[in-house]
Amino acid sequence: MSRRRLPIVPHLPPEQVAPRYRSCRQGVETTHWQVDWLMTRADGPLTPAQAAHQVGLAAGRVRSPPERWNAPGPDGLVDRGAVTNGNHPKLTPGQQAALHEALQQPPPDGGLWTGPEVVAYDRDRWGVAVGKPTGWKWLRRLG
Repeated sequence: MSRRRLPIVPHLPPEQVAPRYRSCRQGVETTHWQVDWLMTRADGPLTPAQAAHQVGLAAGRVRSPPERWNAPGPDGLVDRGAVTNGNHPKLTPGQQAALHEALQQPPPDGGLWTGPEVVAYDRDRWGVAVGKPTGWKWLRRLG
C-alpha cells in the first residue's frame, strides 16, 4: 500500500536547492537537502520511494525531510542531533579520569568489570544515569 505524495512548499526554487545540497558538508543535512532536491527538481521530481532508493534509505525515512522543510523552510533541514543532546558529555573530564582510575582496580564484587557494573558505579558515585550499552562503551574506551 503506497502513501499519498507529500506536498512540498516551494520555499526555494529547485535551482537554489541543488547548490545547497552540493555545498553542504554535514552528513545528515546533506541527505536532507538531497532528498528535497530529488523531490523538487524541475526535470522530473521523484516520488518519496524513488528518492529513498536513490539515497539508500527506507521509504518511511524519506518522508521526514519534506515534513521538516514544509513548516520552517530551509532551516528545518539542519541536523538537530548536536543540539538535541546539548552536545555535552555525561561525565566531566575529572569524572572520566576517576572512572579510568577505578577501572584499573578490580570491581567491588571482584572478577571483571562489565558494562552494567560501570553503569552502577557511575550512578552510585555521581548520580549519572546511562544505559548498559553506554557503560560498555565507556569500559571499552577507558579500561
